[in-house]
Amino acid sequence: MPSHKKMSAEEIVHIAGLVKLQLTPQEVDKFSELIPQTLATIDVLQELDTIGVEPTSNVAGLADVYRDGTQSTTLSQAEALANAPDRLKGLIATKGVFDRS
Repeated sequence: MPSHKKMSAEEIVHIAGLVKLQLTPQEVDKFSELIPQTLATIDVLQELDTIGVEPTSNVAGLADVYRDGTQSTTLSQAEALANAPDRLKGLIATKGVFDRS
């Protein structure tokens, strides 16, 4: 794998500033090694022969996986709330999940 030299702290801070990130000194040290490693990986990928390979954004091969927008009979609000243990303002009430402190 091609190697890239370790980046200086100034280069890392400059790059972070371009995307409006503030980094701790520990993060600057970490990224000064990680970014060159990432660039080396990109260099390897750029050497791959991709002529004739169709671009894809879906590796599963699925197409149009949505169902038809057909109408069907649904429950009325009263029917939907009929078995709800607790109701609040016409909705099913549940216990809180998030701590509000």
